[in-house]
Amino acid sequence: MSSETGNSAIMVQRNSMLGVLLIVGVLLVLSAILFPIFRSSRTTAFNSACFANMKRTAAGMLMYAEENDGCFPGAATWMDRVEKYVPQGDGDTGSRMRCPAVGRDEYGFAMSDGLSFAALGSLKEINKQVLLFESSDLSRNAHSKEATLPNPPRHSRSTAAYADGRATSLTGGQKL
Repeated sequence: MSSETGNSAIMVQRNSMLGVLLIVGVLLVLSAILFPIFRSSRTTAFNSACFANMKRTAAGMLMYAEENDGCFPGAATWMDRVEKYVPQGDGDTGSRMRCPAVGRDEYGFAMSDGLSFAALGSLKEINKQVLLFESSDLSRNAHSKEATLPNPPRHSRSTAAYADGRATSLTGGQKL
């Protein structure tokens, strides 16, 4: 009688162990299916937030120009000058003037040197003049003569804003 009790206890342990292994296997399969979906959602969220931040920053640049004789700020200090015109997020200074895919003390937006101190009224085809763009230079007040987007992009697409305040999403490595 004691051997039958011992055998049934072993059977119960085996069944419990098989149940645990089955549950672990199902969880692994589900995670393999769901993690790429979560990653895609995160990339889409970063792209949307970056686009919104770029558009707000471009609007801030236009407000700055409006109050400063129609001129954009100098490229070397553009963020410092425009910051007060861009609504901030959660109290973090500059949180709306940066790409959310970069580190906390990095920015990822740059101003085109060609529009440094430029007067809005003197610009021809402002809808084609790149004002701001995502840059591989992550420093504050980043600026460059040639607006080239990071390649590969930080998230699914890169963002640029034009002197008319319009923002657009572009593929990485594309020259503007």
